Amino acid sequence: VNAIGSRRGIDFHTLISTGNQSVLDAADWLAAVAIRDGVRSIALFLEEDGDGARLAEALALCAERGVGVAVLKVGESRRGVEAAVAHTGAVAGDQRAFRALVEEAGAAWVSDLHELLEVARVLAEPRARPARRGGLAVLTCSGGDSGIAADLAEEKGIDLPRLGDETGRRLAELLPDTATPGNPLDYTSLIWGESELLASIVEAVGSDSAIEQLLLLYDHPAGLRPEHEDEWRAVRTGLADGAARCEAAALIASTLPDLVDDAAARELAARGIPAVAGLATALTCVRAMRRPAGDPARLRAIAGAAAVARASSNGAGGDWLGEAAAKQLLREGGLPVPEGIELDPRDQTGCVAAAKQLGWPVALKLSGPAVRHKSDIGALALDIAGEAELLHARDRLTALPEADVARLLVERMADQGLELLVSARADAVVPVVTVGLGGVWTEALRDVAVIPLPTDAAQVAEGIRSLRGADLLSGGRGGEPFDIDAVADLTARLGALLLERGLLLIELNPVVVHRHGCVAVDAVARGL
Repeated sequence: VNAIGSRRGIDFHTLISTGNQSVLDAADWLAAVAIRDGVRSIALFLEEDGDGARLAEALALCAERGVGVAVLKVGESRRGVEAAVAHTGAVAGDQRAFRALVEEAGAAWVSDLHELLEVARVLAEPRARPARRGGLAVLTCSGGDSGIAADLAEEKGIDLPRLGDETGRRLAELLPDTATPGNPLDYTSLIWGESELLASIVEAVGSDSAIEQLLLLYDHPAGLRPEHEDEWRAVRTGLADGAARCEAAALIASTLPDLVDDAAARELAARGIPAVAGLATALTCVRAMRRPAGDPARLRAIAGAAAVARASSNGAGGDWLGEAAAKQLLREGGLPVPEGIELDPRDQTGCVAAAKQLGWPVALKLSGPAVRHKSDIGALALDIAGEAELLHARDRLTALPEADVARLLVERMADQGLELLVSARADAVVPVVTVGLGGVWTEALRDVAVIPLPTDAAQVAEGIRSLRGADLLSGGRGGEPFDIDAVADLTARLGALLLERGLLLIELNPVVVHRHGCVAVDAVARGL
């Protein structure tokens, strides 16, 4: 209701409040609205995950029909989750998995209600979507605004390419002597109100082969005197005329959210140019328009995996597997694990024989369904190089209370490398795999890529290269890269194993990746 009353120049088709969703949930409404005539984008505000299979199906329908989707979901913070529970009893779920599904669908993930409405407004305009490969150009009459735009664009990962030489020569002919061709372009306020000159400048930039999007900054203060209205209209007309003369998709945006005029926004919308309230929000819209459309077939495969997981789950989770049993599953699935031998903790002779058979150095661990955080309780010993050291470690481990319900696992030590966390789980909104920096960095950095299942190695590799810590894997400054392809293959196989065996969770932490190959040195698993 508040949105309908806002002065944004937005034409709303339908507004739905889903209540407690005891009969129909947001996914049902998303599918129903997406097929109605006249709907070009949908804004979703959600407090819980809902049925992931139905949501993925609805997003597939939106992708098929070219309906843009913007999503704002509660639950990014602990307090946000608590607020959702307090309000509706909703289970906010794993926000990273939910976001992965949204982005897989080509939908836009936003952070507040203002962004939700502005992004939905832009997604509703098909002429605002870039049609060719290239970057963004920002045009403004303010040097300060151009600097802010450049900083925000870099922060949001939006490329502002250099303009070509021919464009530079053309702009030199058009711009005042005090202006310098560049991107962002400050054409200065000296030509304010000169419609044709502004149109020619916009056309020149938008025709550059490196540019596929235009962000044209235009502020319209409230309460303009009548004698100033014509001047502001001339600027607005010049910017829109220039955008119409080139192939680049255009947005017009104010620098501050309240400097958008409702009548002016509707005038621009009639020409296929959305008017966005606020520079930072406009760049969020730019990024949303650059997202590739979702693949309906893949989204339906994700929906199928989610439906199977939901049907198989009893809600509480099944039995845990010990490390040895979990690694046997991995071997059967073709995943690399260290060679190991499991034995009775009381078997001192067998322990020594196993180590000699595997070859020094070895690792010694307790393995059992109740032993899931070995480093926390001291239930492992690494880099054991001889018999005396092995027996000492065995005596220490078998003295732990957990040894009464565990077995000993002797393993060949893996070579040193970079440690990653790789996991697959079926209890999120849809089944997903997660890969990121592991070991001591897992909780400290929380730098992970989350990919809905089913997936393949190519998709996983793309996710790995999107990590903030990807430079560590690629070798950094001139170093030899680690084997990303091997990790991607392991991760995809792990996801397939989760689905094939009907498991709730498989977590490998760490997976040690080398310059060539990788190996899962620790594993836990749980059935549905």
